[in-house]
Amino acid sequence: IKHGDEKLFLSTLKIDRMPGIGEKTAITLRQMGIFTLKELSESNPALMELRFGKGGYDLIRRANGIDDSPVVPYSERKSISTENTFSSDTLNVDFLQSELVRMTEKIAFLLRQQKKLSGCVTVKIRYADFSTETKQAVIGYTAADHIILAAVKELFKKSYHPNLQVRLIGVKLSHLIKGEYQLDMFSEKAENTKLYAALDQIRNRFGDKSVLRASGLQKPE
Repeated sequence: IKHGDEKLFLSTLKIDRMPGIGEKTAITLRQMGIFTLKELSESNPALMELRFGKGGYDLIRRANGIDDSPVVPYSERKSISTENTFSSDTLNVDFLQSELVRMTEKIAFLLRQQKKLSGCVTVKIRYADFSTETKQAVIGYTAADHIILAAVKELFKKSYHPNLQVRLIGVKLSHLIKGEYQLDMFSEKAENTKLYAALDQIRNRFGDKSVLRASGLQKPE
């Protein structure tokens, strides 16, 4: 939209296309005979203020393409992460590894949903004394559970102190780029790609917890 053409562009839109106009506000405006942003931009300020308070005048201004709020530039998401703070500190390493599997599958699924690949994996462990161990590894760009999970398990081995109770664990995928998981013909089977596609379809339909590896179902003692 060229500078100066904002009002012309907005005038062709229905009122519910403008941010800040929800369902209730739209219903009230229609009851007032206002259906388009052009009609809103030409509405009576006194009447609008009577119906919507000070926000009524703001609606007229924005329908005219006038908005003093700061412009926030769009930026690509640089990482995907998840953390779990336990209700009680734990020494149960089987449970911790199970949680890492569950968390890794969750964020790898989100990665594929966003059609992105990750080139760096980070594992964080916070102990009961609030000391924190964080390690990361650079990997080949991927969105495959089994590749990311292998890196997560290796980082956990390097970070975990078996005699210290754990309060929190976290997994982060960073160095994100646009792309989709593709088969490595030299090291993987075609079934892997088909399997991820099938599992993701189930998760899309029934939620990201609908399919989990058996190793991700361990419960704390």
